[in-house]
Amino acid sequence: MPREINNHDKLIEAFQYVDIVSELVDKLPNGEFRNELDMDIILFGRSYRGHKVGPYARLLEFGPGENIVRENTWESSIFYILVKGRLDATVSEADGTQRILGEVTPGNSFGEMALRQDNFHAGRSGRNPPDSLRKCRRLQFRRSIHEE
Repeated sequence: MPREINNHDKLIEAFQYVDIVSELVDKLPNGEFRNELDMDIILFGRSYRGHKVGPYARLLEFGPGENIVRENTWESSIFYILVKGRLDATVSEADGTQRILGEVTPGNSFGEMALRQDNFHAGRSGRNPPDSLRKCRRLQFRRSIHEE
């Protein structure tokens, strides 16, 4: 079972390490965050007129050998970005053994194709020693790709 990390500084630090999301936590010359409002909503959530908006990302730590995404499951509202560590991407063979398809390295994402296609996950990702992951929901992902 993954451990969620809620420490404010660790969440910001995780975003700084990953190029594809680091712009969110860029700082101005005076030390303030350039995108402070967006950062607050995405990372920490905010209340507007009595309703909570966000957070849309979570920082999770998985233990060695722990599965993150399972093959042929319907987890299509989530994708992940690896912050630290390494992951093995595998598929199940007919005889029940696992075949390694490749490795996911820090800064890379996985699971995003299921967001676009409403498909089952084709493979699974498992832990290879503790990793930190950033997790995004479908709605936030779709909004971000339509903005570009």
